[in-house]
Amino acid sequence: MLITSEDSVVAVAAIPALMAEGHDSLKELALRMTEGECGALLVRQRDGELAIVTERDIVRSLALGDAGAAGWATDIMTRDVISVRPTASIGDVASLMIEAGVRHVVVQDDENDRVGVASMRDLIEPLLSS
Repeated sequence: MLITSEDSVVAVAAIPALMAEGHDSLKELALRMTEGECGALLVRQRDGELAIVTERDIVRSLALGDAGAAGWATDIMTRDVISVRPTASIGDVASLMIEAGVRHVVVQDDENDRVGVASMRDLIEPLLSS
């Protein structure tokens, strides 16, 4: 079945999302991303809200020396994530990501129990086939 930009983002999102802990080291984060073949991990904060750590966050931290190789997820994670509902169209999500300048969004339903991640890479094929 051909997925197009009009389909919902849940058709291409990684659900469930891979998770990390705030006390995970940069090495542990990179290893989890490598093993999971993904570019982002979600972290549940103490207040229950989600944060995200991406490959870019790790590279930026190492390049700038902010946290060094001994840094933790809490040192580099983005706390104000952009999230979309599972019913959002792939095209709308791609537009939002471009406008916000991000490569990953959290796909989250009202109850916060179905959580996933959609990356720009996930959206490319459906966008090109439209």
